Amino acid sequence: MSAREMEESHYYQHFMRPYGMYWHAGTNIMSPNGDTVKFSVHRSFDAGPLDPSLVDRLTWLRPHIARACTLTARLRFAQLHAAVEVLNSVGLPAAALRDGRLTLANSLFEKLMPGVAQDRRSRLTFQQASADKRWASILDKPATFRNGTFPIASTEECPMIIVHVLPVAGAGRDIFPVADSLIIFASSETSQKIAPEILLSLFDFTPAEISITNSILSGASLEEIARARRVSIDTVRVQLKAIFAKTGTHRQTELVKLLGGVASASNIIDRVPSDERRSH
Repeated sequence: MSAREMEESHYYQHFMRPYGMYWHAGTNIMSPNGDTVKFSVHRSFDAGPLDPSLVDRLTWLRPHIARACTLTARLRFAQLHAAVEVLNSVGLPAAALRDGRLTLANSLFEKLMPGVAQDRRSRLTFQQASADKRWASILDKPATFRNGTFPIASTEECPMIIVHVLPVAGAGRDIFPVADSLIIFASSETSQKIAPEILLSLFDFTPAEISITNSILSGASLEEIARARRVSIDTVRVQLKAIFAKTGTHRQTELVKLLGGVASASNIIDRVPSDERRSH
């Protein structure tokens, strides 16, 4: 923009200048994952326009900045790929998504397509209308709040599946996101048993819900659980209702069937190298 255009611009006069910024040079860089990364160097109105020699120095730096974008995007993709693949070793179909569209999936997840889920251009969809409606409601949330659990009812071809949607959090929320969420399936007839600490964490159980669930899996009655926890049986029933809602079950027998056999899962987890478990 020319100096005159900047003087006539509402943006420069009423936003940039009052906040101590005015003259600047910038560039756009396309990262490998499709993001447009914008870099801008600013200076105040009183400092005057940027010197051409300074702009030349910034131009010299541009390929180095672009290379950093490329390396960051590739590293993030590698980290997500490892996180998705390690779930293969514990029998969990998993995939990474961005804005609801499939970015990558492990082999167990791919086996469930297209019978359970379909990889469409607009977004991942589910064959069952009720599950797809719930998935659509999760996608309506901002990316960092896209989490939830919902069931896919059993069919003649496939047992009941619990779908867990988890936002990519922490270091994953950098400026070059390859994916903004993970989607993980837990089946009542998983070919390999699932470790309790993995399965329960996927349901976002509270410590009390974890304790009650473990007690139920051990065969304890609600009365025994209430006595052990020194709470009323009504309190246990309220917490059990929350457990049912998070797991998509309605009765204790369904819960036990879904989570049954998890005590023997430690043998599978032990076959995953400890360094690899810590990394993911």
